Amino acid sequence: MKKKDKQGIIIITFSLLVVVVFMVIANYLKAPKLDEVTLCPLDKPVEFQKIIVIDKSDKWEKGNTKKMNDWLLSSHQSLSAQNRLTILAIMGEGREGITEKKVLFDKCNPGSEKECNKLYQNCRKIKKEYDNSFAEPLEKIEEILSTPKQASYSPLFETVVKVIDNVESKQVEISMVSDFMENGHKFDFYNAVPLGEDIVKEYPLKVDANISFSMYVIERRRHPKALINAVTGAWKDYFTEQSIKNVSSKRFFITD
Repeated sequence: MKKKDKQGIIIITFSLLVVVVFMVIANYLKAPKLDEVTLCPLDKPVEFQKIIVIDKSDKWEKGNTKKMNDWLLSSHQSLSAQNRLTILAIMGEGREGITEKKVLFDKCNPGSEKECNKLYQNCRKIKKEYDNSFAEPLEKIEEILSTPKQASYSPLFETVVKVIDNVESKQVEISMVSDFMENGHKFDFYNAVPLGEDIVKEYPLKVDANISFSMYVIERRRHPKALINAVTGAWKDYFTEQSIKNVSSKRFFITD
């Protein structure tokens, strides 16, 4: 082989190495910087977030736990790649007059291995962390639902306002499991159910995202049907008065 040919091969090989190095650097720079806890990108908002709010400020029956866990597992498995799932519980404990709110799960889904590899470094580690981290909240929820504790107050509207105020995603789907019986500092639905417009005056929303709100209603046997209808109607009016039009309600289960 002539000296000139050898030099040509060296130049071509060196050029290919330079291209590969630049591709690796470009891929590294393209990969999003992630929050270590949520696995969500730090440099851009998440396109879609599903928020589940579980109201355990009153007693539940033991048989309701499995239905809740199955539903949560389905919600977790159906979440698309790069979307965020957040699960909150309104707890019947804490100091008198204060209902505790706990974040049980809050992570972005890295997706399948193929989807994950396109966007994340250390994909296998991130995916394993996401998949394994959901078992703990399910166990915690089962523990929460099986406890007989109930709160002195149920400031549900305060909780909803805080949830919506903290939204950073462009599109948000909120699913709330509750009997929706507000018992807070401003309203007590056990005495009278106010109009939606009156609730708006006390709990206005700052809505910058496309939000849908699904009511998964716990129907308690001690509540007459007329009261349940009035309560769900007030909640729907509260949202539609503030330009959240996509509001639905359905019975989730019946309990004492």
